[in-house]
Amino acid sequence: MALDLTPDEKETLEELRRSWRDDMRAETRAEVEPLKKQLLLIQQRTSRPPGSIVDPTTLDAVPTLSHQLLCDSSYQAFCKSVLTRGSSFGTELRLSMNRKAGTPVSGISPTEYLPQRIWGQAQFPLRLREIMPVMPVSSGSIEYTMESSYTPSAAVVPETTLKPAMAITFAEATAKCATIASFVKVSKQSLADVALMNQWLNVRLGYSVNLKEEDIIINGDSANSIQGLLALATAASYTPVTGDTGMDVIAHAIGQLQGKGYAVDGVIVNAADYTLMRLLKTTIGSYIFMGDGGKGPDDENIWEGTPLMWQVPMVISPSMPVGQFVVGAFAQSTMLFSREVLTVEIAFQNEDDFLRNLVCLRGELRSGVAVPVPSGVLKGTLPAGSLAAANHAPAAVKK
Repeated sequence: MALDLTPDEKETLEELRRSWRDDMRAETRAEVEPLKKQLLLIQQRTSRPPGSIVDPTTLDAVPTLSHQLLCDSSYQAFCKSVLTRGSSFGTELRLSMNRKAGTPVSGISPTEYLPQRIWGQAQFPLRLREIMPVMPVSSGSIEYTMESSYTPSAAVVPETTLKPAMAITFAEATAKCATIASFVKVSKQSLADVALMNQWLNVRLGYSVNLKEEDIIINGDSANSIQGLLALATAASYTPVTGDTGMDVIAHAIGQLQGKGYAVDGVIVNAADYTLMRLLKTTIGSYIFMGDGGKGPDDENIWEGTPLMWQVPMVISPSMPVGQFVVGAFAQSTMLFSREVLTVEIAFQNEDDFLRNLVCLRGELRSGVAVPVPSGVLKGTLPAGSLAAANHAPAAVKK
């Protein structure tokens, strides 16, 4: 049914419609604007490096520079103005607490701090503990009984004949647990302001202590009357001949232990010696110890994980002196006594640290090495500079 309206009434009705549309648009904008801001914040967060976003819930939270600029009403007005592209706009923006004050680049570029990572030098993979049995103890000095000599003497014995006696002797031995420790001091401000600093120092302290422990296991500490593997092991009986390489000498040591019934489970060498042995070549320039189509003795990954030498696990240690090696049945012949496992402790009132706002972190462990069966661990010297390529050259090259 059509309404018969006067021109004034029609104009009034149209004004009411326009007002209603304007009110609806304003209400819609009021609902959409917060959603747009949330979407913008999400886009900014997903485009930044992990860990570099300031949590807006914290008391000292400061929005990103781009977010501050986009929320600046004067900047919005500047963008909507009819000014040319050459026009300039100035405002003051705040840097968040997770950014370091650095020298600006051309006066406009702040330095951003990445709190999610600290860069540092590499840590040598320490694997000697992995091949040695570890026994917890409750004292700093451990006495144990070891077999000093043994001669099997069983024989076929006719009736009424005296049986042969087995020859075996024992000896008492003592192992001393060494206290290995290190500490570092850091300001309370650094621990509070630099993310991951506490975790980084804990890892570094632990590595420092473990690195020294491996050195003592191998070399001992004469100043504190502690003997290591190089002092307690038996000297290998094989004498290198002309043309022998380090691989040959180690193979003879492995064979010597196997000939006595030991299950050889480790070879310890320095990284420099390991590299030289791996670079041995034939007279035609091919590498010797790279395997042959999956059938060679050394067709494993030679750099990553646990490398092998004649199918025996290798321990590449920076504490092993260059030119020396140790081959052993470590599970049968050695023992690592653990008095205290590695711990990292923190103190706030050491010396005058309280007055200086310093924190002291200390890493410490107590352990001792023993070789109850010295004949199961052999030590030796590698040939110096003997490549012996001619010994490994093929007899003939087929054409």
